[in-house]
Parts: sequence; C-alpha cells; structure tokens
Amino acid sequence: MPQLFCNISWMREYQGHLRIDQPDDQPQRGGRWVLEHGTAHECCNFLPDDNGIIYGHVETWRGDEDGYDTQIRIENLGASIDDQYVDNIDVIWMATHENGGRRVVGWYRNARIYRHRQTHDYYPTNQHQRDNVDSFRITAKKENTYLITENNRELRLGSGGKGWPGHSPIFYPEDRSKNKRMAAFLKRLDDFMNGIVIQHAEPEQLTFNPEASGQSTVYVANVRQMHRIHGMVVNELYDNLKRKYRNKVIFNTQLIDIAIAGDRNLEKIFEVKTGNDKQSIYTGIGQLIFHSKADPNIHKILVLPQSNNGYGEFYSLFDAMGIWISEYYIDEDENITFEYLPD
Repeated sequence: MPQLFCNISWMREYQGHLRIDQPDDQPQRGGRWVLEHGTAHECCNFLPDDNGIIYGHVETWRGDEDGYDTQIRIENLGASIDDQYVDNIDVIWMATHENGGRRVVGWYRNARIYRHRQTHDYYPTNQHQRDNVDSFRITAKKENTYLITENNRELRLGSGGKGWPGHSPIFYPEDRSKNKRMAAFLKRLDDFMNGIVIQHAEPEQLTFNPEASGQSTVYVANVRQMHRIHGMVVNELYDNLKRKYRNKVIFNTQLIDIAIAGDRNLEKIFEVKTGNDKQSIYTGIGQLIFHSKADPNIHKILVLPQSNNGYGEFYSLFDAMGIWISEYYIDEDENITFEYLPD
C-alpha cells in the first residue's frame, strides 16, 4: 500500500491543545509557527468526531501570511493528475524528539488524502473549535489510526543522503531500493505496524548509528539548554562493547538502543535509561521483554545511572525476568564509567 510521511509538531496525545478537564498538550518543535503562536493545527490529529472520523493536518503553507498553500502531490500515490483526493493510503506521522531526530509518532491506515486544503463547514468537536482547527488535509476512521504513546516512540528515521526526508513536511518514500538504510527502516516500520518484532537480520544490514548528543536549543515556553545525556551514554556504551566483544556484530535499531549478535542470532540487548525512578525502570523492563519476545536465550541488560541506594529492592524481580543490571557514572568532565557489564 502506498505511504505518505507527514512531519508535524511533537505532542503527547494530539487530542487538542487548550483542554478544559485535562492538562494542556503543548505542541513542541514544530517550526516557526509553533514557536511564535504556541499552537498547531495538528493538535487534534488523533481526536475523532461523533462519527468516528479523524481529521489530520500537515502544514503545507509556505511563507508568511502573504505566502501560498501548496498541493499534496497525490499523483505520487497513484492518483491521476485530475483527482482531488486518493484513498487507501497509509499515512505515517513523524515529529522531532527532544533528543533530536525524527520519530514515528503514529499512523493512519486506509486514509483519504486531499490534494488541496479542506475547510470544515462546522467544527467536528468542541475541542476543534477551542483550538480553532478549521481545516484538514487527511481523513481516516478511528479504528484505522494508531498513536504511539510518548514514552514508546522509538522508531527513528535517518537523516542526510538521498532517500531520507529533508526539510519538507511531506515525504514520499517512492522507490525503496535507492537507499538500503531507508528500505530497511521501512521494513521495520511495516513489521511494527503489523505487530511484528524482528530479531534477526543479515550481518551486513546490522550497523550502529550514533545518537545525537551534546547541547541543543529547545523552544518550549522559553529557551533552555538541554543536554542529550541518552545519546552520550549510548554512544559511549557502544565504544565499550566494541572493545569488549571484538568478534561480535554490535548494532542498534529504531527500537533497541544496542544489540549484540553472533552467528546471525541475537545474543544480547541493552536498554539505556537516564533516570533511576521506578517509571524508568518499569519502562526499561517492559522494553527488554518486548523486544526479546521474552526469549530466555537472549541476555537482557538494563543500563541505569549509578544509584546511591542501589537497586536491591528490584533484584528479585530482575532475576525472575532474566534481566542484568549495569550501572554507569558520569563525572564532572562528562567521562562515563560503566560497571557490571556482562561477560
């Protein structure tokens, strides 16, 4: 089925921005409009009307208020040049993570995509009216949509080079064979959308792509500096493991922080957390079990910040689930030391 990728701002739920009975869901990292106005038309992209229809928005306006609206080139998706919409398209929504890089946040299946912006005759919901969301580009039935929860948006797109999305909010994958990494990503995405977790791959397809680290400027209510600790720890862990396991294939995927394979079999998976609160630990445990399909032959390692109190209260749980704990410490010069890495 043809696919269309749409880049939007990052939100928790896309159920509206200015909400009455729930905390506001502030759009973030959505370009100049979001920065200047603090809102975005995609804020209701996963909010159905009373008939179970969801109206999706991706920004196609170019320039300021004197600019112009662009078309979605639906002829790239199988429509004719005279068609005003095309049906049965998978729409992949992506947004920029706070650690950098675009992540898949959800999708519509069997969607209708309009060539031109459509205006509502009346607001689909009170929330649409509250946020003044008066137009849309894409529709889908609620049962054909899926939003990935914020803590589980781990499908990372690559960047740079032919075949990857550029700065345009609209991306047509087209010929997958032109970029082997893009083709591999789309295969993983297909598997994820169909509920399949792939554990094995050809060795030549398994590579490690460093995560973003260092300083970045993030616009929320004001400008703040965010330190990309997760990427820094993952990259340093990779360097340590590369020295420790010289004859193994060490790689990462859109879902797994680091994995080690030998003889084409997955042997170890590592999940890195930058917090040692219970929520981070529970999330890490779930990710390790999910990505390993609870296979007892795959060594599962949860990498956590060093704790002054230790993790003793969790050891019985870790042992029961076959999870190994490795701790790391970052000194004032940002040197990272790992303890208890598995043999």
